[in-house]
Amino acid sequence: MIPRFRAWDKEENRWINIASLVFDEEGELWYLSPVMDDFNPVYYENELGKTWEIMQSTGLKDKNGVEIFEGDILIYTAKSVNYSDTYWHSYCEVFRAHNGAYRIRGEHICETDLYSNRNHVTVAGNIYDTPELLKKERLMTSTADPELLEAE
Repeated sequence: MIPRFRAWDKEENRWINIASLVFDEEGELWYLSPVMDDFNPVYYENELGKTWEIMQSTGLKDKNGVEIFEGDILIYTAKSVNYSDTYWHSYCEVFRAHNGAYRIRGEHICETDLYSNRNHVTVAGNIYDTPELLKKERLMTSTADPELLEAE
């Protein structure tokens, strides 16, 4: 797997798709180069006070084939044990544990392994654009994405 990264620019509140990262001798991020847009290379130097949150792809995809990154918010769908034909949808965050494994956690879900649950999740947002999703939970009679059903 080729590692893929993205960055959240905390000052400008926007995403940067990263093509390369350059570090100084001390291991500090010096600058990053985003994926070129219309062949106009732009380099973001790490000016004093400028901070980015760098997030790596987990190398996994959700049940719809969407790539999952650290910091993504997922909808975890499971069959209810108390009610037949009812599904529980809980929102959880993707993070990397100290041992390097990607895990998920949320207000309504215990911390667990992402790899073994990848077929039960759908990317719904991320911790910067849609942090309010982590407070949600739903019981439904469908396995469909609850956000899509609300939009209809």
